[in-house]
Amino acid sequence: MIKHYFGNFHLLVEADEQARRAADAGWETARWTFWLTIGTFLLVAGAVAAAIFAWKTWTATRDQLTNSNEQLAMARQAEKQSEASNVSAWPQMETNGDISITIRNGNGGPVYDVTCQVLAKLSPLIPLPSDVIHRWHMVALLPSASLLSRDVSFTVYAADHANASTDHSGTRRTQDPSTPATMDTAKSWRLWDGDPDSTGLSLNLNFRDSSGVRWQRDWNGCLTQQDK
Repeated sequence: MIKHYFGNFHLLVEADEQARRAADAGWETARWTFWLTIGTFLLVAGAVAAAIFAWKTWTATRDQLTNSNEQLAMARQAEKQSEASNVSAWPQMETNGDISITIRNGNGGPVYDVTCQVLAKLSPLIPLPSDVIHRWHMVALLPSASLLSRDVSFTVYAADHANASTDHSGTRRTQDPSTPATMDTAKSWRLWDGDPDSTGLSLNLNFRDSSGVRWQRDWNGCLTQQDK
C-alpha cells in the first residue's frame, strides 16, 4: 500500500515537473518571439526610414539638378541675348504730326542686316499692326557711342501720308503711294496705343547679331529670336 502511494506521488512530481518545464519552455518561446517581433519591427522601421531618406535625398538632388540646369539655360540664354538686348528702336510723334524714328545700337560692335519697318493697324478687326508704311534697311548699324556713329534717325512725314487730296477723277491720293486709303487723314495718322479697338502706327525691328543669330523687336519692345 505504501509502495503504491509513493509510486503515485512520484508520478505526480514528474507530471508537475514536466508541466513546469513546458511552461518555462512556452514562456521562453514567447519571450524570444516577442524580442524577434520587436527586432523585425525595428528592422522594417529602419528599412522604411532608409527608403524615405533615400527618396528625399534623390528628390532634393533631382530638384537641385533641375534648378541648376534651368539656371544654366537661363544664363546661357541671357548671355546669348545680351547683345540683342542693346539694340532698340522707338517712334516719337512730333508737334507738326511727323513721326521720327530712332534706332540705337548700345553694343561695342556693329549689328548687321538691320531692317526697320513702320507698320499700320488699319482696323479694330485686325489684332496687330501688319501693313508696311515705310521700310529702311541697313547693311550694318555701328555702335551709337562710337566716334564714327551715333543713333540713326529717320522721319516719316505726315504731309506725304495724312494730307490726301482728290484728283480730277475723284480718286483720293497721297504723295506717298504706299499709304493705305484708311490712313490718309490726320486723325488716323497717329502712334498705336496698344488698344485692340484702336488703330495707328508702330515699329518692327529685325537684325542679326555678331554671331549670326537673327532677332526681332516687336511693336511692344518684346525681343524674340527668329528661326534661321
